[in-house]
Amino acid sequence: MSPRRAVVFLLPILGLSIISCGGDSGLSSQGSEEEFCEMLRVIESDQVFESAMEDPAALTEATELLTDLAKAAPTTELKEAIESLIPVMEALATLDENDPDALASLSELMSDPDLEAAGETVDTYSKDVCKIPTSDSSDTSTEESLAP
Repeated sequence: MSPRRAVVFLLPILGLSIISCGGDSGLSSQGSEEEFCEMLRVIESDQVFESAMEDPAALTEATELLTDLAKAAPTTELKEAIESLIPVMEALATLDENDPDALASLSELMSDPDLEAAGETVDTYSKDVCKIPTSDSSDTSTEESLAP
C-alpha cells in the first residue's frame, strides 16, 4: 500500500472525517458559527479530500480548503487546530514515496499527539456545534439514514 493511500485510512483516526470531502464556500475570513458550519456542510458535499491522495491538484485544493476553513473558524482554538492539520497536507503534496527520509518525516508528523488532539477538536466542534455526524459517529438514527 502506498503511503498516500495509507493516509486515507489515517485521516479519520485524526478526526478529519468531518472534512473527508472538499468544497469551497467562498468564506475566507473568521466568521460566525453559522458561517463556519455551513462551510463544513459544503465541504461534506464535495470529493476533493477523497481524491487528494491520488491527485496532486486535488491535494493542493484540499490544502487550500483547510487554509480557508482555518480563516473562517469562529474560535481561536478551532483555528489553531485546523492550522495544525495543514502541514500534513503540505507534506503529502511534496512526498516522494521512494524517499525513506521523507516517509519517516511524514510518519513522525502524523504520529504527533497534538495532531490527533487537533483533529478531535475539529471533529467535536463539527458534531456538537454544527450537528454534522462524523463517519465514526453512531448519532445517525435509522430514520435519518433512510431519509431521501
